[in-house]
Amino acid sequence: MLRHALRASIALGLACGGGGGGPEPLPDAGPLACPTEAPTIGSAGTTSSETFPLTWGPDGVAAVDLVVPDDLTALALVAEDGTDYTAFWSVRQDNRGLVDLDTDPDGLRAPFYHTWNYSSSLAFPTNETSALEPGCLRVEALTDGSGAAPGVLHVLSRRRAAGGTLRVDLVLVGATELPGATLDQVAAELATVLDATGLAITVEVATAAVDGDPFPPSDGAETLALRGSYRPADPSRIPIYVIQGFTGELDTLGIAGGIPGANGVPGAASAGVLVAVDPHLTEGGEVDVLVMAETAAHELGHQLGLFHTTEAEGTEHDPIGDTAECDASRDDDGDGDVSAEECAETGGRNLMFWVSAEFPQRELSAWQRRILELGPVVR
Repeated sequence: MLRHALRASIALGLACGGGGGGPEPLPDAGPLACPTEAPTIGSAGTTSSETFPLTWGPDGVAAVDLVVPDDLTALALVAEDGTDYTAFWSVRQDNRGLVDLDTDPDGLRAPFYHTWNYSSSLAFPTNETSALEPGCLRVEALTDGSGAAPGVLHVLSRRRAAGGTLRVDLVLVGATELPGATLDQVAAELATVLDATGLAITVEVATAAVDGDPFPPSDGAETLALRGSYRPADPSRIPIYVIQGFTGELDTLGIAGGIPGANGVPGAASAGVLVAVDPHLTEGGEVDVLVMAETAAHELGHQLGLFHTTEAEGTEHDPIGDTAECDASRDDDGDGDVSAEECAETGGRNLMFWVSAEFPQRELSAWQRRILELGPVVR
C-alpha cells in the first residue's frame, strides 16, 4: 500500500505557508475612509456573492472600496483577469494593514502567505486574529496581464453565524478509471472522513463527470482550463477533479487550486482540486479508497483556506494557534523530514499534516473547524 506520498498543497504561483519567521507584521496603515458611494458588503442574515469591475490602471492595479458591516462573520475575495496571474497588491482597513505585496512579494507574512496565483483569492478569517473589523475596506488587486480589459472582483460574504451545508462534487475526468472501486465509494468515504473531523456542518458529496485528459500536467493552460471546466448550477459546489495521474509527477496525490482557491466562482482558474488515482493504488493494483478520500479531504482543506499544520522539515507551521506543531527534533531517522509516524502525538494525525500516514488522519483543531464552518460557500 502506498504511503508517505507527497501531498502537494498549492497551485503554481502561490507561496507555501508556514508559521515562524517571515517578515514582521505590517505597520499601522493610517486613517482610511470610504467614499460615500462605497457599497456595503452582502446582505444581513445570509451569505451573498457580488461582483465588482476591476479597472486596471497603468501600473496594473485596480482599487475597490467596500464597507464592512458590523455583522460580517466571514469574507472571501477572488480577483480574476482571464487566465493571467493576479494578486492582491494591498488590502487594508483603518489603521490596519492586512496584505501588502510591496513589502512582502514572496508571501511570507502570516497569516495569509499571499502572493500571485491564477484567480487569486483571500479568506477572512484564516486564523484567530484575521477577522475583518466594521468600517472601510480598501482592496487593491494587481494583474500580470495587459490590463486592456477590466477584471472582476468576486466578493463572497457571510453575515450570519457559522453553519449550513458544504457541497462537494467528485468530478471524474475523461477516461479516468478506478480499479477495484467506484467513484460513489470514494464519495461515501470522503463524507465519512469529513464527518469524523467533527465539523458542525452538513457535508454533501455528489459525483459528476467532464471531458478531459486523465493525465494533465500539474500546472499550465490545460490544467487551468480543466479547473474551470465544471460549472454546476449551484456555484457553491466545490469540484474535486478525479484524474488518473499527473504527467511527470506520478507520486503526487493531489493539488489544490490555492490556499484558499476561488471557491464559489465556477469557471475560475483556481476553482477546483485535482486528486490522482494511480498514486492511491495498492500493491494489488486496486484503489485504496480510505487514503484517496483522506487526500481529497486534505486538498479540500487547502482549497478552503487551511495550510499544512507542519511542513516537511519541521521548521514551519500554520498560522493557527491551537494546532499541534511537530518540530525538527522529532526527525528520529535523520532523513531531514518529519514523518506522520514520528509526529503521531504532535500533529501527525491532523488532516492537514504535510504527508500521509500508516494511520487515519482525521483530526482538526477547533479553529481549523471554525474556518471551514465559516466559509461563505457553506450555505
